[in-house]
Amino acid sequence: MSEEKLRQVPHFSDSLIPQLQQTLATCSQFIEAGDFSNSDKLVTALADFLTPISISVVEEASNLYLETTSFEILTEIDCFISSPSRNQEVIDALSFELPKVVCKFACASKRCSEIAERVVGHLVSMCSPREMLSILCEALSSPSEMFRVPCYFAPLIGGLAKGNP
Repeated sequence: MSEEKLRQVPHFSDSLIPQLQQTLATCSQFIEAGDFSNSDKLVTALADFLTPISISVVEEASNLYLETTSFEILTEIDCFISSPSRNQEVIDALSFELPKVVCKFACASKRCSEIAERVVGHLVSMCSPREMLSILCEALSSPSEMFRVPCYFAPLIGGLAKGNP
């Protein structure tokens, strides 16, 4: 798929990062308000929103536009979860899906892999070690055929090593 065609696809438009920011902020608001039913739906929607982009990253590994998009997505997620004012309940809720999501983007480039490792590292350091062990093991055992590549597994294994849960 050409770079021009990618820009025309809604998921790859200039509104991607604002949509990501809005989804993260709304999820945070629901969790802080105690509305866990809607927050769970939003966390799942976040993963569903990012999946088509991550698939394109793997299919077109040499696409610079996708690499840049992946970098922006990972940077936004990293900034969101590493904010000192972030509520712990928000981090806990996001930790169930984020490891799988960010590792899919790790395949875009070395710098994306480094940010994915940082995100997983933040989650490991901020969440319950017992829960993170379970979450990381699930992420290790759940990739689709498309994500059975070393770059997907590296941040997860790094998270296990850092956490020593």
